[in-house]
Amino acid sequence: MATSPVSARDAPRSTDAVPSRALEPAEVAWLAVLPCAALVIAAMLLLGRPLGDALFAPTGVDRFWPGIEVAPEPAEHARFVLALLAAPLAAMTIVLGWRRPPRLHARVARGAIALAQSCTALFLAFMLLAQHNVLVRSYRLPVLPVVVFSGATIVAAVAFASLTALVLRRRGLVGQLARLARETRRRRVGCAVVAAVLVATWLSSAVATEDTITSAEVHHLIPWDMSETFAVLNGRTPLVDFHSQYAHLLPYLIAGALRVAGTSVGAWIGTMLLLTALVLLAVFGMLRRIVHGSVAALALFVPFLACSGFVIYRRFGPFEVFSLWPMRYGGPYLLAWLTARHLDGVRPRRRSLLFGVGGLVALNNLEFGLPALAGTFAAVSYADLPRSWAAARRLIADAAIGLLAAVGLVAAITLLHGGALPRIALLLEFPRIYGISGWVLEPMAPVGLHVAMFVTFVAAVMVATVRAVRGDDGASLTGMLAWSGILGLGAASYFAGRSDPLNLVALLSTWSLALVLLVVVVVERALRSGTRPSMSEFAVLFGFGLIACSVFQMPRPWLELERLQHAQRAPIYKQVAAVRLVSHTTTPGQKVAILTSLGHRVAFDARVVDVAPYAGIESMPTVGQLGRTLEVVRREGASQIYLDRRLTPAGVLEALAAAGFAPAAEEGRFVMLQGEPNS
Repeated sequence: MATSPVSARDAPRSTDAVPSRALEPAEVAWLAVLPCAALVIAAMLLLGRPLGDALFAPTGVDRFWPGIEVAPEPAEHARFVLALLAAPLAAMTIVLGWRRPPRLHARVARGAIALAQSCTALFLAFMLLAQHNVLVRSYRLPVLPVVVFSGATIVAAVAFASLTALVLRRRGLVGQLARLARETRRRRVGCAVVAAVLVATWLSSAVATEDTITSAEVHHLIPWDMSETFAVLNGRTPLVDFHSQYAHLLPYLIAGALRVAGTSVGAWIGTMLLLTALVLLAVFGMLRRIVHGSVAALALFVPFLACSGFVIYRRFGPFEVFSLWPMRYGGPYLLAWLTARHLDGVRPRRRSLLFGVGGLVALNNLEFGLPALAGTFAAVSYADLPRSWAAARRLIADAAIGLLAAVGLVAAITLLHGGALPRIALLLEFPRIYGISGWVLEPMAPVGLHVAMFVTFVAAVMVATVRAVRGDDGASLTGMLAWSGILGLGAASYFAGRSDPLNLVALLSTWSLALVLLVVVVVERALRSGTRPSMSEFAVLFGFGLIACSVFQMPRPWLELERLQHAQRAPIYKQVAAVRLVSHTTTPGQKVAILTSLGHRVAFDARVVDVAPYAGIESMPTVGQLGRTLEVVRREGASQIYLDRRLTPAGVLEALAAAGFAPAAEEGRFVMLQGEPNS
């Protein structure tokens, strides 16, 4: 965040001779850093616990089965919400400073800004080193290594930032590079092909089939991720009679694809990876539109792609977690691409249509979708600041029309598929079980890389605000800076809940997007002014160097091909024993409740109707969820419930026995309970 250049005619010959002058928006931003940070930290310390007890304490609505891991974090959640106030507080300060610029002596302003930049740089360095347990211990998993960026990576990032800063001051060299990167049809096509090949290469590590899925490091997540698709194939309707954990709309699309491609694990994974590939290429298209060149866009996209698939523990990568890609990230990044197009003056030109897509993204997954929708609203506002109340009302009206259209479309889908209107309250069931009741949560360390990431998101919003009030060229860059910062801040709730290194790595994609957009700002400013990067700009280049080093983790396609050829395993997710038990104890089309892992797939393969409103017993950690399941069982006239003894929590069998269900048949670890229909 640097001040805009002043023309030679208007600039005073000696700034020290001027007793005071009006501050530029960027200067106001820097002067606001320390007071805003102090205010937010004080609020977190003083108000975190009482606010948490008032708003986020468990209310007793969710009573868990014995042995279920529960760790409510009301104070931590309240402090996280208070921390989110940093971005709007800083933005409001910048806007107020723009409307009524404060006056300050030039030397005092320079000293205060230098102090703010120095404190920020030292703070970020401390947060980064905390992951190495320097001075303090950051993350609380002593069994596994938790260092995301190694010491060698940090050194390489410093060298990269220094070299880049040097190159940016060489006007002749920069000119030669600009000529080499000039947009042509051939370069545009070539860069698109390279981007597609790189995307396919990075996604190759997630490819698996029915027989090789167990070679994947996180294959145990497959039953959780696949269940929603098979629930739709089995006739269930998310937001009506099925309670989704991850996505409420995407399963319809995937189920439609599987009706054509087949219902194997390989077909499902292939569909998910195809959607992920399209989403990633949309990000490349967004960057190309922002920087107006395919070569520069590719240079930004490659580090973003590499960091989005960052591998931790030398084997785990987010692209293998389909509840992240594309279930959580797919909609937001598609919306980002459409938002950038809108800001650039191409389709979708109607704001209401853009907000309609944003509404669908939010309804699909609140965790990432709601911040993406808020980011789109901010991006549209920042790109063309409403100058009157009438303009603000028109913007709000367009947003309302779009959201109402999204709700109407979802209502039409649920009416056609399930014969009922959507129950919007179901969107909040699992967020409440996780966030309020504390299901499988982990405490968050007070320091660490996650804090540096949070500061980056706030910085993106502040830079966007400065650009917006100054009226800088590049509406798409200004708007998408705000978009990326708001997405990152909102999606950080994913880590604020279960604060382990795996969830931290899952958020690196949002961080890398904010960083690559900030790099564009830094490079543009350096080329315009010809001066060396400031301390804050060097920090941005350093962060870009960190994520750029992730390129060396690129999967080797030949090794992935070898994995698929030689890692043959039994098709464990076909649930052969469970399908056999259900088939032998039912007739085709019979209504039952299958509470096993991938129960709806078992029902699909056994040609029966699974009326269970949840993915399986693992998605039912509370007593109330079993009660709701029994209500559905009785209402639908089902009399048989199937369980996996290995996965069933203590107390469930006793509760079912009290409800009139007794064991009647077994197949290995699977058991059928028989009861009286409508009893």
